[in-house]
Amino acid sequence: MKTINQIFLVGRVGQPPQVKQRPGGVEVARFPLATDRRVRDGEGWSKTTDWHTIVAFDHAARLAAQYVKKGDAVAVVGDLRYERWEDDDGNPRRTANIVARSLTFFPDHRSKPSLATYDPSAEPEATAAVPF
Repeated sequence: MKTINQIFLVGRVGQPPQVKQRPGGVEVARFPLATDRRVRDGEGWSKTTDWHTIVAFDHAARLAAQYVKKGDAVAVVGDLRYERWEDDDGNPRRTANIVARSLTFFPDHRSKPSLATYDPSAEPEATAAVPF
């Protein structure tokens, strides 16, 4: 049986991407993405916000750094990945990230219309391992 690990999110960017360069020249961009959902609140419904950490590599990281700003609407298709580490006290920690395979930047109503999409299937296969 095949399994699937694919996430599709459309939300608003919470902070501008933080871009860093890893050993070997791999660029990595991280930014928070907010999505809303409705939850039952007593006899009615209310809205709650979930925050997701988006991680993009190489060309996608450069595009995110160039195009993504706080408040922008972005669609992300990617994989759910877990990062594990130990804190300063030796306690094990774990966090979930969405590793972006495709980013779509929606037009901003405050500026002239534009649409930019990054789809890695148009690029050669990456040979470097994911640096986690």
